[in-house]
Amino acid sequence: MTPLRAGDRLLADGGLIDPLPVELADSLSDCPVVAVNTMSPLSSIEKLDDPYALANQATSVMTSARVGESLAKADFVCSPLRNEAGNVDFDRLDTLLALGYSAGHSCRKKFGADTVV
Repeated sequence: MTPLRAGDRLLADGGLIDPLPVELADSLSDCPVVAVNTMSPLSSIEKLDDPYALANQATSVMTSARVGESLAKADFVCSPLRNEAGNVDFDRLDTLLALGYSAGHSCRKKFGADTVV
């Protein structure tokens, strides 16, 4: 995401510091926290063939421990990405949307939701 200038401050995506802010969500409401894990599995060395793939892998390695801690604190976890697609497969948007929709329906059954909003 492009940083935003706010006066003399530059605001940027906090994903490296807190990629899945479960504690913040929990502090804002008494409702159960549903964490959506969009981390891709680590790629094989054969798939790290361009700078973008390598940067994604490096970011995943740097944030994986923090994401794991956050997932453990969530009341419910939904993980739409298995091995079918990665979180940066934007050329496969239809696949990503279908996986997310399917995972949402599966997850709602876990926590007893009758509808998906």
